[in-house]
Amino acid sequence: MVLTGVSAAARLRGRPGRGRLAGYLYLAPAAVLLAAFHIYPLFYGAYVSLFRWGLTREAFVGLSNYRALLHDADFWRALLVTTYYVIGVVPAEIVLGFTVAYLLSQRIHGRAAYRLVYFLPYITSMVAMGLVWSWIFNANFGLLNALLRVLHLPTPRWLLEPRSILALLHFGRGLFAAGPSLALVCVTAVTIWYYTGFHAVVYLAGLTAIPTEIHEAARLDGAGGFGLLRRITLPLVSPTTFFLAVVATIGAVQSFAIVYTLTGGGVSGGAEAGGPLGTTRVVTLFIFTTFYTEFRVGYATAAAFVVFAILLALTALQMRIGERRVHYLGG
Repeated sequence: MVLTGVSAAARLRGRPGRGRLAGYLYLAPAAVLLAAFHIYPLFYGAYVSLFRWGLTREAFVGLSNYRALLHDADFWRALLVTTYYVIGVVPAEIVLGFTVAYLLSQRIHGRAAYRLVYFLPYITSMVAMGLVWSWIFNANFGLLNALLRVLHLPTPRWLLEPRSILALLHFGRGLFAAGPSLALVCVTAVTIWYYTGFHAVVYLAGLTAIPTEIHEAARLDGAGGFGLLRRITLPLVSPTTFFLAVVATIGAVQSFAIVYTLTGGGVSGGAEAGGPLGTTRVVTLFIFTTFYTEFRVGYATAAAFVVFAILLALTALQMRIGERRVHYLGG
């Protein structure tokens, strides 16, 4: 007689020592996939980073790849560009996502349609979206500059402009000393536009989970308007804010497709991904170029592990700070 999964598990639990075996059997498929596609590549990548690789494995170099990264100006420049990118993307996504979610949680006409409109960019192909925006930002025949010409306004080079945004506004000098380039600001703006809908949907779930009795009791006590938002709503959605801050930081550091399609894989006119003059070359583009263009496999893998360590440290820091400021409902 063939037993169903439920009846088989029940019989295993009924025998001494068989219940634990049943649990391991249920976990085995997921454990095998996790080991094959996550754990094994992690250890193999660590192994690769200790060698000098071309098309094949060459000499064992130990930690020389990691030591070389400490003196690699291009790697540090990529980290600086990534820092600008993360600082520009993460706070804006969280603030705009909460603002949109808070407005959409009110009683307004066409609320479902608005939710769809804000979430639509996130479900669009990232590559297709990047190509469209690269056409919009095109300095010669892009839609944005065409509108500026109609209004008789200056037409910036957008994705081809390596100068700092602060230098263009006459607040600073130098390529990196005064902040991100105009090209990186454009990439940052597109990233924010793309992910704001995701943040809004997650915040909507957090706002919906707040019992209406709490807001009603606060109003009876005289709270209202901004006071109700600051003292009741924001603390109660702090777990959602913490989750989105961690996820957005990890995603921004690992961002690749948007930057690549806007600065190299699209029609912006850039000579290579990360242009102009490397001012949009985030660390993932540095790893990609080192691996696939220069064929320095071990060196690129070492760079990837350094980025992994940085992400791990950032996440640990966020966890340490967040656990003191997150307020759980009923906690």
